[in-house]
Amino acid sequence: MGWLEAILLLGCILLLASPLRAQSPPPAPTEENAPWKLPQEALNQLLAPIALYPDALIALILPASTVPTWYLPLVIFPQTAIRLRS
Repeated sequence: MGWLEAILLLGCILLLASPLRAQSPPPAPTEENAPWKLPQEALNQLLAPIALYPDALIALILPASTVPTWYLPLVIFPQTAIRLRS
């Protein structure tokens, strides 16, 4: 076994063993670190416009809004393709 294989094997072992370490449980919520909650009226006002869109469109918009960098190539590609054709 060469040095490269030994280093790769050691790296794989370390990566696989890292999730096995015990983790401390999250602290119990208190008044100071409790999640912020909106009143029901504010939530209704915030989410009401979203309910007007069809489910298929929401299924496309929500993933794109969470990780917009994944969808940037989809925007850039048509512009690049047009320039390559001309």
